Amino acid sequence: MRLMRTSLTRNAPSLQPMAHGYMVLREQGPRLIGHGGNTADFHSYMVLAPEANFAFFVSTTGGQGSYGGRTELMNAIIGRVFPAAPAPRWTGKAAPAAGSYRTNRRTYSETPNPATTSRSRHRGSMAWSPKPAAARPIGSRSAPNSTNR
Repeated sequence: MRLMRTSLTRNAPSLQPMAHGYMVLREQGPRLIGHGGNTADFHSYMVLAPEANFAFFVSTTGGQGSYGGRTELMNAIIGRVFPAAPAPRWTGKAAPAAGSYRTNRRTYSETPNPATTSRSRHRGSMAWSPKPAAARPIGSRSAPNSTNR
């Protein structure tokens, strides 16, 4: 458990690091680590403060409408138990996004469907290549039409 709480990597020096399976929510006052997850109906988050001997788990149901409630409750608990000054807000202008992106809500055990790939163009428009496939029925369920299965 101790190894899982240690910082593993960070995307940039000014960003919170990732631990082994946990996101570092706060590095001090006390250090908070956690991990959340969602399905179409459930939204959950677990937060641990090992040095303070404190933890909580929140799980809500109710579709997309309950996502905000889970986050608000989590932030309210953290703010009440471990108050901290608000972080400074970014006031600069962001550079235009450019590159290829793929959603992480996809199957990893099959060949990727190119319909889930998008490209952000310099002037801010998005391009989907190729256009998303239509759904085809499979028994009583439907699934994306895929030629690479």
